Amino acid sequence: MHSKDITSKQLLKRMAADLANLLLKLDIDPDSVELLETQHQRVEERRADLVVRALRRSETEPGILHIEIQNSNDPDMPLRMLRYYTDIRLQHRSGALHQYLIYIGKQALNIADIWNDAKLNYGYHTSSTCAPSIAACCWHKIPPMPWSWPSSAISNNARCRKW
Repeated sequence: MHSKDITSKQLLKRMAADLANLLLKLDIDPDSVELLETQHQRVEERRADLVVRALRRSETEPGILHIEIQNSNDPDMPLRMLRYYTDIRLQHRSGALHQYLIYIGKQALNIADIWNDAKLNYGYHTSSTCAPSIAACCWHKIPPMPWSWPSSAISNNARCRKW
């Protein structure tokens, strides 16, 4: 059985190189091909913090607003937000999807709001507000649905104060 697995893997590697070179014209070195795990089992329940369909007063079509609340600087946040994007988009196909991360951590916000790859440029908006230990936040300074604003404008408008 072991020799069949090795032969099968060698055939798959060669097939991948041939497809890449002959069909896609990618000029791949056949000796560089490494088979990667393709089974990605997801046994989890993933819930976005807040997802709504709403109509901005200045718009004619409703959009989807996704808000995540985060209390720590997670370097994987751009990929997590991308995963939320695909999960939400698969379930709700119509309407523009706008994503916001509201950061409430004690440390300064240090989370990338973009993910760039060879054929993917993905981004979302971030807003840094006060830590949960502060008595009150100035939530009224964050517009109700600011999805067309750049993240820098939101970060500058979302400030906290003690009452």
